[in-house]
Amino acid sequence: MMLNRVILVGYAGQQRELRYFKNGKILCKFPIVVYSLSDTSETLLEYIDLELWNQTAKLAAQYVPKGREIAIVGSLKFSTWKDRKTGKSRESAIVLVSQLHLLGTFMKFAKHFTEQVDINEYKESYQDIDYQDYQDDLYEDCHQPYDEYDTSIECGYSDDIDYGYLDDLNNIYEHLY
Repeated sequence: MMLNRVILVGYAGQQRELRYFKNGKILCKFPIVVYSLSDTSETLLEYIDLELWNQTAKLAAQYVPKGREIAIVGSLKFSTWKDRKTGKSRESAIVLVSQLHLLGTFMKFAKHFTEQVDINEYKESYQDIDYQDYQDDLYEDCHQPYDEYDTSIECGYSDDIDYGYLDDLNNIYEHLY
């Protein structure tokens, strides 16, 4: 069995390149910055290009500014093209993202690996949200004993909304089991 699966956790680099096509498709491209170790155990920053389509592209454009910590699941693909200046064939590796997960907040020192970033620009929209408290409250509300269950609390998915691409976003490792 062959498997082409990539899982990366890092920080969104550079601004997003967002394109809308006539056929209704949406493309978002940006690099993810991840840490890796060299042969000499030196920490290196790696920039890996990501390509996101349609709903995932919309989510990235809306919620993933430069410096945001993210996790992605996708597959490795190679893009080939002819260089306009030299006419030579070129090739680059790209991760085609199938799942996008928002983690933490922003890297405090995002400017060290991306262009100059004004973190205060983005801070206001995220600083008042305590994600852990929200998750704890949701868990407690949804897992009360039956006799204490409040029917006004909605748990799980709504029948009116097609969540489609969000179904398995809660556990990026679920596909490994």
